[in-house]
Parts: sequence; C-alpha cells; structure tokens
Amino acid sequence: MKWTDQEINELKRLWGQGVIATEIAEILGTTKGSVIGKANRLDCIPRKVGNVRGVKRPHTIFKENPKITPVTEPENPTPLIKITDNQCKFPLWKNSSEPQLFCGRTHWNKSYCKMHYDKTHDKTNQERNRQV
Repeated sequence: MKWTDQEINELKRLWGQGVIATEIAEILGTTKGSVIGKANRLDCIPRKVGNVRGVKRPHTIFKENPKITPVTEPENPTPLIKITDNQCKFPLWKNSSEPQLFCGRTHWNKSYCKMHYDKTHDKTNQERNRQV
C-alpha cells in the first residue's frame, strides 16, 4: 500500500489515542498487518502485545522441566560382580581411580531405578528433538 501524508497523520493520531490496529485498518481501508508495520516504521510508541482485554499471559514460553519422582529406597552401592538382574546399573564413579560401584536400587525400567532413568532420559530434550 502506498501511504499518503493524510493517511500517515491519521494513523499516528489514532495510534496515539490507543485505537486498536484492526479498527485503524478498517478506517484507512487496509490490513491490520500493514497498519502495524507502518506504525513500527514510523517509530510509534510500542504497545503491549495481546493484553487488549486484560488477559494475562505467562511471562515465559518455556515449559516446566519434568518432575523427578522422589526415590524412597536408598542407594545400595554394589560392585558389578555382585549386582543382580533386578538392581539399578547406574554407575556411581566419576573417574577411574574411584571404586566402580553401581546404584543397586531395585530397577524401575530396563536397567535403571526411576531416579536414574529420569536423569538419563531427559524428556525436555526429546520433546525439542521431535519439534525440530
């Protein structure tokens, strides 16, 4: 749309009065997008987005991290030689100089207890990968 000086002045006046972009577009015979674009290019005072009717929006767009279920059973550090099929096989050592022990709690899924399964299977990363 080619904007005339009269339309630009009308846009500035209406925008300054707080008239919503949809109504300005109807008055000027154009689209809401062109009104908003022109207002931005004219450096009109920015407005709060989406709060026209007093609806509060969340401050963040990010989802909460998944909750880890608390584990009531204490760790039972167990060496590989003594670990059984129904015990958690999550490694508890950080470097090769420490004794190589495994969690030893009752396993929840496959080889890990619930806490270590949640820790190793980060649900937020899986959701992000599916969205990409």
